[in-house]
Amino acid sequence: MRSALPLLRRASQVTLVSVAHAEGAAAARCCREAESWLRRHGIEAAVEQRAGCADFAATLLECASMAAADLIVMGGYGHARPRERLFGGVTRDVLARACIPVLMAH
Repeated sequence: MRSALPLLRRASQVTLVSVAHAEGAAAARCCREAESWLRRHGIEAAVEQRAGCADFAATLLECASMAAADLIVMGGYGHARPRERLFGGVTRDVLARACIPVLMAH
């Protein structure tokens, strides 16, 4: 989010999306912390928490589509190659399937 701060300040709407395997205190806490950080920088954000999702990339892209988003901002992370081949990766899937620009940082 830090890399995207200038763009987020100019946005008419910002939505934080938290995707987790199940309802969890850690995911909710991270989302609250991100919302608080944005608020300290003068950005009001809506929060959308999704739980029980099997396909994280599809869920993120669906949220972006439903919000008519112009940009997706997300962290980019990789895993060991064998694990990526077997299970895939959210970063790769979002980049492969996104219909809007993606700003990614790690």
